[in-house]
Amino acid sequence: MKVMLDSDVLLDVATRREPFFSKSRNTLNILILSDYHLYVSPVALANVTYFGIKAMKRKNTELFIKLVLRNFSVLELSKYHFEEAISKNYRDLEDGYQIEAAKSANLDFIITRNIKHYDNQGIKIYTPEMFLNIV
Repeated sequence: MKVMLDSDVLLDVATRREPFFSKSRNTLNILILSDYHLYVSPVALANVTYFGIKAMKRKNTELFIKLVLRNFSVLELSKYHFEEAISKNYRDLEDGYQIEAAKSANLDFIITRNIKHYDNQGIKIYTPEMFLNIV
């Protein structure tokens, strides 16, 4: 199965953000140790970099990004995805870019804590807690 993790889940793990850290870390561990094909968007990588540096040292942020890049493929994000997201009037345009990229890559689902911005967009959405309940 092909799955994308959103930046909020990655930031939960990178910054040990409570009360979300445990479920997000467990989700990430299961995904990495199982037969899932993991994806991250360039938008999520940029978010993790920006907010990670604010929350922890740059060196720790770089180490976490390297861990992600070792275990995840980076989705292609092209002009088409930006135009599609803009034309569909997503509530959160940044999430719209990621949804369009995920749909183009035929991903099975996205894991995010921000399900409101991803709901009813033609791709399954799970929170870390929902994912942990189905595996």
